[in-house]
Amino acid sequence: MRKVSKTSELPAWFDLRNYKGVEGFGPTEWLASLRIRKNILDGFSMLMNALSIDDPERCVRYARDKMPELICELETIRRSPLDASGCGSWANLLADFDDGSPSCPIRPLLMSDIAKVYSTDRYRVENGQAPERDLERWDSIFEWPAVPANTSEVPLDLQLESPHDLNKEASHETNTKPHGTLFVDLRCNDAVLKQAFSQWLESTRDSWRERLALHNWRRFGLLPYLDLMIWEKEKGNQLTRSLMAKSVGYVSGGDNFQKTVPSLADELMDDLGELEAIVSVERKS
Repeated sequence: MRKVSKTSELPAWFDLRNYKGVEGFGPTEWLASLRIRKNILDGFSMLMNALSIDDPERCVRYARDKMPELICELETIRRSPLDASGCGSWANLLADFDDGSPSCPIRPLLMSDIAKVYSTDRYRVENGQAPERDLERWDSIFEWPAVPANTSEVPLDLQLESPHDLNKEASHETNTKPHGTLFVDLRCNDAVLKQAFSQWLESTRDSWRERLALHNWRRFGLLPYLDLMIWEKEKGNQLTRSLMAKSVGYVSGGDNFQKTVPSLADELMDDLGELEAIVSVERKS
């Protein structure tokens, strides 16, 4: 990997002034811009794994032939890094936040939610990551005798009273973060429901879940950092910490930058679920 330590060695398309408009970004604009970068990074990663090669430039040449849409998005954000409208990822964004979208933080429980909880329980038990009882609780459902449709007399002694009843922890299928599955009794009035939800949230929310500090992302130089990171992976280069911090406009110094921005970028490229939930709520308000 070639070290890059001089500003003159940066790509010709990179100009920090092209990112100035990020000051006016709201959650939707951030999500669109980050999704595009995530799609590009995921595409390159998938190609390199599929081809079993460690030659990024060869991977890019292959993508030009087999995945032209990926190269198109990459070239689009390099021409105009804040203009997401020319990318296919933007065209799919609005449809993802229709009513009933799985991205909505409060919505009706889906059968697929229950299936995923079972799938995760089974995977963990079979791989020695959870006790056998986590799978036995599902056996109780599968062995549940048929109940006539015209009766409300159903057994309540199933093994479903563990602390994580239908709470979806990090799934083995995706890198989604934990979330709770709620039952909402609509016979209660709004005031009671809001109070009950606030109490549940306070008692169950994990300490790491903090509101996304969108106002810091511009100061951190998040988007220019991601674009230079993609270039690093594409060319097999590695910018020095000080040059990366200076190039993206992070003024607090290379050491502090290294502790803050790369980890934030990695977390967002791994999972945009929190931001998608914020956008979903915002679009309905």
